[in-house]
Amino acid sequence: MTHSLLGKNEINSMNLKGSCFFQKQPAIIKIKRIKEKIMENYLVPLFSKQWDTLYENMYFIENIQKKLNLYYNTYKLEELSAYNDLLQVIKICMNNYQKIENFEKQNNANSHTKEVMSMVFKTTKIRLLPEYEIYDNILGKPNKQLNQKYNEYVLSMIKEFLGKEDCTYSKIKEYIEPFRQLHAFTI
Repeated sequence: MTHSLLGKNEINSMNLKGSCFFQKQPAIIKIKRIKEKIMENYLVPLFSKQWDTLYENMYFIENIQKKLNLYYNTYKLEELSAYNDLLQVIKICMNNYQKIENFEKQNNANSHTKEVMSMVFKTTKIRLLPEYEIYDNILGKPNKQLNQKYNEYVLSMIKEFLGKEDCTYSKIKEYIEPFRQLHAFTI
């Protein structure tokens, strides 16, 4: 608090040297952006049951959690821990939703056969690195019988996109889609 020329107590973040009293100002803006990103990409789609949007944004959760942990360790704001826990819950919910969806697809495929009985095994899903999962979703898995391999250049571009703060699945898809032809001939 400082006194103005009018004699009022006012908050003035600048001093005569031009430096700011509040050192955490840039961090507050970054934290606010992360909160907005969580709201836009995870909470709103969750409550409006936009499962495709949530599925597309699943690849970015780990990067956001790393940033939340970094900011929590630096600034000790409890709300950051709560946001991290919230993202963990969303991750678990989406994994369970995917399991149910896969089970329903498998069950519907088997219902057309004349089987008397079938067995269901519950196993945990093996997750690939986000760049490989995005690659598989956009370009498809390489065919091992045709000696196809992952295109390392495309994987490195996806990984670079994942590191950017304003990146979305649709932006990655738009940029990677032209490599579909190249993908078919990668050996």
